[in-house]
Amino acid sequence: MMLEAFNGQADTRTTALARLEERAAAGQLTAGAMFVADGSMTPAAALAGSSDLPTWEGTLGLPGWLAYAIDYCYSRQPTERILAMTRQLLEGIAPGADLSGKASGVVSEILASIVEEFGDRSDEVLPLFAACADIRQLHIQAMSGSQPSPAAWRAARKAATETTNLLQDPVVKALAGCIEAAAWDPVKAPTTVGDVLRLRGQVSEEHIDRLFGWTAEDDKRTRTLLAEMYETYIQDNPAEERDVFMLLREHHPDAEARLLAYTRFQNAERARAAEKANDVFLRAMKTLG
Repeated sequence: MMLEAFNGQADTRTTALARLEERAAAGQLTAGAMFVADGSMTPAAALAGSSDLPTWEGTLGLPGWLAYAIDYCYSRQPTERILAMTRQLLEGIAPGADLSGKASGVVSEILASIVEEFGDRSDEVLPLFAACADIRQLHIQAMSGSQPSPAAWRAARKAATETTNLLQDPVVKALAGCIEAAAWDPVKAPTTVGDVLRLRGQVSEEHIDRLFGWTAEDDKRTRTLLAEMYETYIQDNPAEERDVFMLLREHHPDAEARLLAYTRFQNAERARAAEKANDVFLRAMKTLG
């Protein structure tokens, strides 16, 4: 069955975004992939008013893989970012467009973006590029209507996994995980696009620590001081209203200031990685038309 985006009506998109905004205003958006629980919904489920994929497709005229892509890529973002990113994505889709067969094209574009990002051409990275090229070729074949065999997907996945296992650098290893996740046929595994986007939008903790300069000694000292604040002021004093972080600020302001700076840096790096994944996603969707 051919799908027509928003069933050919721009008003369908407007209504879907209104559903999402209503859930957001009620504080009822949750992280995850296409589910409803205790009154909360993931962004894609909120758009359709249901976690049922056939309902998503029938209500919005959009393929199921796009629902998972939205949830994997956006659902863990702050509410205002979920709204902005989802609106930007949906407003770039022309009513009546058929996106059913575009999943492999999106994955191919994401893989191309990874190769573009690397300045490193070391012996460690070259096998990763080869695995990436092989997986991308399978997606290009799928786009052309020549479906690769299950054995071809398995072989590409095995090669990517073996390559990833040999890597040491946390940044390279994180992107290798994204390449590894791409080695699935999105027709049979509709979560593939979303999983690739999720991994594309992550940044390793090791990389954050290295960029900031947060060390094992920093971590140990902070944990020790927080435990000390609890044991000294809270454990045997149920009337204490201050939490361990407030006490840390009072008794060890230098440690609290460094922890706060580190936390802000973490959040900024994670937001930057998520934004980069969103940019790649939007570019891929635009390229495919």
